[in-house]
Amino acid sequence: MPCGHMIAPDQETALKEEEDDNSQFHIYTDGSGFEGYVGTSAVLYRNGVQKGKSRYRLGGLSRHTVFKGELVGLSLGTELLQKQSSITKVTFYTDNQAGIQALGLFKLVPRHHLMDLFLIIISRI
Repeated sequence: MPCGHMIAPDQETALKEEEDDNSQFHIYTDGSGFEGYVGTSAVLYRNGVQKGKSRYRLGGLSRHTVFKGELVGLSLGTELLQKQSSITKVTFYTDNQAGIQALGLFKLVPRHHLMDLFLIIISRI
């Protein structure tokens, strides 16, 4: 499955692009820091109907970063996607520009095991 990335220039454009997106699957991910902890989640929609969700608490902000949470969220999304069949077109939505740019390289990067994991899993689907 071909893989690409795009970052909308502003919120209005992002919302319009999402509205016009005809992908079979939409996966929304987010990582955050809250009350001293880092957590992440992913929600999968197939043709506009929610088909799965997942969340994970990584641990304390003293050991984990929100960036790491964002990347783990992408992997949660791929786990949800692996449970589906007849996959044709998928769009991931995330609010982490650094992660999008890093993943846009679409090559394995030393010391970036979370990005590598996402790329390996998504390439097998």
